[in-house]
Amino acid sequence: MTVVRIKDEMDVNVQDQVTKSLSLRMSRILATLTLAVDAIVGSRTVTMTAGHGLTAGDRIIMIETLDYCPSLFYASVISVATNVITLDTLVTNAFTTSAIVYQYDPELNLDGSTTPIVVSLENPFECAVDITRFIFHITDGTAMDDGTFGGLSALTYGVAMRKYTSAKENEHLWNVKTNGEISEMCFDTRYDEKAPAGVYGFTARLTYAGQSKHGVAIRLQPGEAIQMIIQDDLTGLTSFRCKVQGHITDN
Repeated sequence: MTVVRIKDEMDVNVQDQVTKSLSLRMSRILATLTLAVDAIVGSRTVTMTAGHGLTAGDRIIMIETLDYCPSLFYASVISVATNVITLDTLVTNAFTTSAIVYQYDPELNLDGSTTPIVVSLENPFECAVDITRFIFHITDGTAMDDGTFGGLSALTYGVAMRKYTSAKENEHLWNVKTNGEISEMCFDTRYDEKAPAGVYGFTARLTYAGQSKHGVAIRLQPGEAIQMIIQDDLTGLTSFRCKVQGHITDN
């Protein structure tokens, strides 16, 4: 007897996400600060608690859950008048004195050759965050190719990335020592020849979500983090930055 199986077919409509998107740089946290008074939406200034230590060119990020909704705002400092800080971006939310304020530095051209440097991007919200892609950008005064890291010689220990869950549990994602190894992961890469002002550049995009990519996002529960470990001396690079993109989930 022949058994005929009938497969049901169903049209599927893939809808776009409508939760808040995220686009943040991997950064070192230099200081934790506080607002002296609540921020005003649309203002170019905020008032910090005395002793903040901010100067022109510094970067800050403010984080707070407002009306059950995770909110964040980041900006560069234009000028400082005692505790009144003028920013390059108008304040987007009515952040209160309970907001977390960090001074941060996104430059990753650091020396981790003696003691590895761990740069962490933590989920500070009460809901999960999905990381969907990384964008790397390196500049250097030396010509680059697939056998170098930026314009430096191939690294000894490499730049590693992991998902931090707890002090006893981490998920190793990758380790790269050359531009070529970055390309093997990303495919979407580009070299910039002497632009601008005699500076060489290398840009790479590593995507996780999407059926033609890894097919999954990296989900960070509250308190979990993406961590980059710098294990060599990268100070010879003009700059090294990593943008992390994704979205806040609804659960």
